[in-house]
Amino acid sequence: MTEDRRPYLSSFQDRHDRTRWRYRRSGKTISIPGQPGEPDFEEAYQAAVEGRPRRKAVVVAHPRAPWCRNRSATHGSALCGLRSGSR
Repeated sequence: MTEDRRPYLSSFQDRHDRTRWRYRRSGKTISIPGQPGEPDFEEAYQAAVEGRPRRKAVVVAHPRAPWCRNRSATHGSALCGLRSGSR
């Protein structure tokens, strides 16, 4: 299998014998999740190359989650994915 060469990217085996990837440049080390070819890996690598923070996943709770039922009118509606007055 031919490996695509990427500057400043290296892999190592951790103590659990798993392959980990890291981007090392200018004295900084950034862990890259997953394996090459996976969407999370590619996005994290590109963010490291560009010097920007990795995009985080947006977490939205299900509107019928038990902790959303007892929300106050002014607090918590955004956390439950509801617009104010929609319920």
